[in-house]
Amino acid sequence: MVSREVEGEPGLEREVTPMTEIRRRKSITVDEFNRRYPEYEWTEGRKGILLRDDHGGLWVPLVDPLHGLYYEFDDPELTPEIEEALLELAREAREGIKAGRYYTLDDLDAEDGIAE
Repeated sequence: MVSREVEGEPGLEREVTPMTEIRRRKSITVDEFNRRYPEYEWTEGRKGILLRDDHGGLWVPLVDPLHGLYYEFDDPELTPEIEEALLELAREAREGIKAGRYYTLDDLDAEDGIAE
């Protein structure tokens, strides 16, 4: 742990956990990951989540840092192709929101042929 003075409050100190330690607590080494999930297929897109520590070690985060959700590594139905298709849908939705478009659930059901 590192101690530092809290800005604006002289004399008051608190413990600070380094970011690398925070990430490590929510991550495992690539070697350990490969032991746990031997069938996991690494693609270029999937390699994008890897973290590199201060000493050059590679870590696999178990939690999405942006949303705080656990990654699914052992779902056999989540193939790299399906994962990429879901990411593309998310990109399209984000672009639609930025452009001011919105959809209702009825609109989405009609696109999928589920309309009643």
